[in-house]
Amino acid sequence: VTTESGPVKTVARTIADNEAAIDASRTELDQKVTDAATSATASQTARTASEVAEAASELAQLGAEAAEAMALTSETNADTAKAASEIARDAASTSAGQAATSQSASAVSENNSAASALAAATSETNTATRADIATTKASEASVSADAAAFSASAANTSAAEASGAAASLNLPTASGQAGQYLRQKQDETGLEYAEVDLASRVAKSGDTMTGDLTLPNLVATGTLQSGADGDNARSTGFKIADGTDIGELNRVSQYYDDRIDNCAGYIPGGNCSGDLRWTPPNGDWWTWGLGFSPANPNGYDFAGGQTIGYQTVPVDFVYAPYSLAADEIGGGEYRRDVNNCNCGTFNCYSNCNCNCACACACACNCADR
Repeated sequence: VTTESGPVKTVARTIADNEAAIDASRTELDQKVTDAATSATASQTARTASEVAEAASELAQLGAEAAEAMALTSETNADTAKAASEIARDAASTSAGQAATSQSASAVSENNSAASALAAATSETNTATRADIATTKASEASVSADAAAFSASAANTSAAEASGAAASLNLPTASGQAGQYLRQKQDETGLEYAEVDLASRVAKSGDTMTGDLTLPNLVATGTLQSGADGDNARSTGFKIADGTDIGELNRVSQYYDDRIDNCAGYIPGGNCSGDLRWTPPNGDWWTWGLGFSPANPNGYDFAGGQTIGYQTVPVDFVYAPYSLAADEIGGGEYRRDVNNCNCGTFNCYSNCNCNCACACACACNCADR
């Protein structure tokens, strides 16, 4: 409305303008609210990305620490940190394009991303360093292995030389502490020591022998006597396989007949059989050396005549009494002499052939008939 003082808004216009301004303000406010919400969302996204980046950074740090023990694990963690850093960088770029208010958060996110990237780079550097250290350690281990092999070779050479020296000097070849002790004693005394086969020795605590036990000192004295008293005096300390002391064993006497080579009689194939004077030509009777016919009278009384007949050769053994020849541990040894004579009991005159005076009593040296 135009008045004298100029144009004046009417109430309706003023209200309309105010409403338009209010609508514009409302629209602007809504836009600001929308922008604020968008900015808040972007900020939240940036914050989330920052937290992810921080977590990735911590993970990268843990990976770097773990890389000291295992290079492969560290490399895997470094890759994970790098991927997280890229995600954070993309999220920060998106946040910067959405709202100006989120620039600060984006900058912070970028700084965190840069820090994460730096941590990842540091992790990679540490990984490379650990790998170099591992390579160096492997090289040192290889050198140590070569040195150990050389030392083993030298030790074998020294052992072979020592064995050869021991053989040439007759040194003991026993191994372990026993060999060391023997070599030490040999060096101290100058004497030579040789290994002893314990399997061929008898243990002092008790053992079993498969061969004979020879005691030459007992043979020198000829006696074996226990020092115990009473019934134990029979215990000698020497035992047989069943544990019985030889002093407790029952004694069994032995008897021997020693045939005397006296040519005093006839034994077929025996003594004097090669002497024709004591060999019957017909196998069962004697030939007298007085010119008579080969007949042995079986009766002769010098008065009533005689009967002639062939008689078998009587073979009589004349035994002397036994005598103790040796009183041994196992029993006594008894011996007696045996003479063989042909002094028949039926007729002293015809059958006595004992180098004796046949006076019918046949009291010859071999026996009394």
